[in-house]
Amino acid sequence: MKKKIRIFIIFIIMAALVVGYYIYLSNRDTDSEKTKKTDANTQELEQLLSKKIDANYPDTPREVVNMYCRIMKAYYRTKLTDSQIEKLGSQAWLLFGEDLKSANYSLESFQTELKKDIKEWNDKGRYVSDYKVESNSDIDYVTYGGGIQAAIVTVVIYVRNGSDLIPVSHDFMLGKDSGGKWKILSWRESKTSQEAVNEN
Repeated sequence: MKKKIRIFIIFIIMAALVVGYYIYLSNRDTDSEKTKKTDANTQELEQLLSKKIDANYPDTPREVVNMYCRIMKAYYRTKLTDSQIEKLGSQAWLLFGEDLKSANYSLESFQTELKKDIKEWNDKGRYVSDYKVESNSDIDYVTYGGGIQAAIVTVVIYVRNGSDLIPVSHDFMLGKDSGGKWKILSWRESKTSQEAVNEN
């Protein structure tokens, strides 16, 4: 009888060790994946903060919008200091056309509003998980009176809101400035996309 109890106890201990080791390995992989994601976000943030956008300005409307989306993702995906928000805001500002800048903001007011917006998103647990910019062949080019050319680039931005992943479609309008660089003139999101985000 004592031998059976001893075998049973040894069996229970062995089973607990196996289960414990499995849990340890599972958590170690999860921690490793989180560290890799954090490292990738930090590395992307450092690249964006140090990027010389004026010296290496994007050539195409798609590249301009892609750069803006990278910056936007960093706003909401990483923990930022006020000075990092200001620097990222300054980087995004370089991509805006003069009409957009003068009609809506000064750089300082843009940075102030940006800080408020980021705080609100952080408080609600929202962030930009990913985005997809349409291919060059899908971009619409239009010409207005006087030969002014504009490009319309569609982006789907995936907003993580708790456990929900919400796709939000945006149309960016770009035009060339006096130096021939494509600049963001405006953007809008579809009504259904906005309603989906606001519901959460």
